[in-house]
Amino acid sequence: DKASVLLCLEAGSRPAPRSLPEGVEIASLSARDGNDVVAIHDAVFPGTHLTGRQLVESAVEAIVLIARLNGRVAGYLRAEIQGDRDGFVDFVGVDPDTRGRGIGRALVLDAIAALDARGAHDISLTVREDNVAARALYASLGFDGSRILVPLRSGFGPA
Repeated sequence: DKASVLLCLEAGSRPAPRSLPEGVEIASLSARDGNDVVAIHDAVFPGTHLTGRQLVESAVEAIVLIARLNGRVAGYLRAEIQGDRDGFVDFVGVDPDTRGRGIGRALVLDAIAALDARGAHDISLTVREDNVAARALYASLGFDGSRILVPLRSGFGPA
C-alpha cells in the first residue's frame, strides 16, 4: 500500500474565495446525484473505508458536495467536523474525464467555506504521497504539512 501525507490548513490561513470555472456549479448532494457520486467514488477510490453507497448515505451527518460541469455530475467532496472541532476533508473525487478544469479546487474552496460556517478550527486531509497533482492543488490553497502516514494493514488503500 502507498503512504499518504497529512496536510493541514490552519484557522488563520484560509484562501480567498474565487469564481467558479465556466460551466461548473457546486451544490449539496441531492438524491438525484447519488448514483453518479457512487460511480465516481467507486472508480476513483476502490477498496477504501467507505464504499460509494456508504459515502452517499453519510451525507446526513457529513458535508457532501457535488460539482456539475454543464449539468452533469463531474465530482464530489465529503468533509466533516470532528470531535475536536477541526474539519477533515475525507474524499475529493473528480471524474477522470473532467480533471484539469478546476473542479477539485472549486469543491475544496466550497468545503472550506462550509466547514468554517460550522465552526471548524484547522482543516486537514490526507493525500497519497505519490499524487503530485493533488498535492500541488492543496499546496496552492495553503494546506501544509509533511507527516507521512504509512498504512499498517494490507489491502486498506487502492492498489
